[in-house]
Formats: sequence, structure tokens, C-alpha cells
Amino acid sequence: MVCFSVLVFLPYSAWVDKPLVLARWTPGNAFIITTTLPFFPAKYTRFLREPTLAVATESFHSQKVQDNNPNSKDHTTEYLAQGMHFRYRYIHAGDETFGSKQQDGSFSGMVGLVARQEADFAIGPFAYTGSRAEVIDYAWPTTVQYLTILGGRGRPEIDPWGFVLPLATSVWVSILVALILVPSVMCVLPYCFPVNENGKVMV
Repeated sequence: MVCFSVLVFLPYSAWVDKPLVLARWTPGNAFIITTTLPFFPAKYTRFLREPTLAVATESFHSQKVQDNNPNSKDHTTEYLAQGMHFRYRYIHAGDETFGSKQQDGSFSGMVGLVARQEADFAIGPFAYTGSRAEVIDYAWPTTVQYLTILGGRGRPEIDPWGFVLPLATSVWVSILVALILVPSVMCVLPYCFPVNENGKVMV
């Protein structure tokens, strides 16, 4: 008897694991679904096995959140681990940066760890940039931060020469040259043309 089966390898399955049978069908019989999982692996949101994932993070963060310190927990990673059924371990980049694109096209920092598949994902306040989006996928933002630059207010000062500030130095020089040159030219022009007996300029 011919039997057709729908098989799938679950994400993060070991090489020795057998594929999971999702459904079976034989000629003359109904299509039998043998599991409650969806047919497409991209839709899986919870691991059947409990893999250990490498999480890239800052060294300060990984030192602050120690496994041997029960009073210090990474709530975000712990929430994901419980919801998706995985264990995790921290790794951090040697250059202690979030990651940027280098001249040779590679990436540094935590983005580089994820791009080189040395880490499964990274957690931290990552800013969205086009270069990073070339090699990594961003999750839905969990927080939005606004940055503001502050400066000392000081006391108001009255500058008597403040009226010259709107124009550049070259503009003021051009104005002064025009004020001197135009009247001089107007005074010299009458002597450059002959005048008749009535005092009119002869052209």
C-alpha cells in the first residue's frame, strides 16, 4: 500500500533527530493530521525540544545579570525563554560595541556576532540603521527612547555690533566698496563727456 507522509524538521533540531510526521495520506483514505502543529515551520512559536541559544549582549549587562545571583534576572530574555521554551547563555563582543559596518563589509560588535551566526540573537537598545538591516532582522520594538541635548541658559547679553551678524563678512565688504565706488564714479562721469554752452552734456 502506498502511503504519503508530510514530514518537517523542527527549528534547532539536532542532526540525529528524525523529522516530525505532521500528516499521513493513503489512497482511498482520508488525510489524517497526526499533530497539532502547523504545517509551516516559520509559524512555530515554541520549541518542542529545549535548545540552548547564544544571546549576544553587552559585557556590562552580562556581568550584572549572573546565573549564580538569584536576585539579578534579565526579565526580557527570561520572558522569551519561558514563552518559547529554550535555555540561553550570554556571549559578548570583544570590542564592546553594538555593531557597525566596517570598511571591508563585515560588522563589528553584537551585530557581527549575529551576522556570523556566532549568536542566535542579540538583546539591547539597538538603533535601526539601513546597514544593520542588511544582515539582521529587527524584532518589534519593546521601548522607544527620546534623546534631548541640553545646554546652559546663561544671562542675555546685548552686543552693540549684533546687527552685523546676519550677513557674512564678504557681504559687508561688498556694501562698503559699493558705497565708496558709486559716488566716486558719479562725480567723475560729468568730466568724461563734453559740455555745450547751455551746460548740457553732448553725446
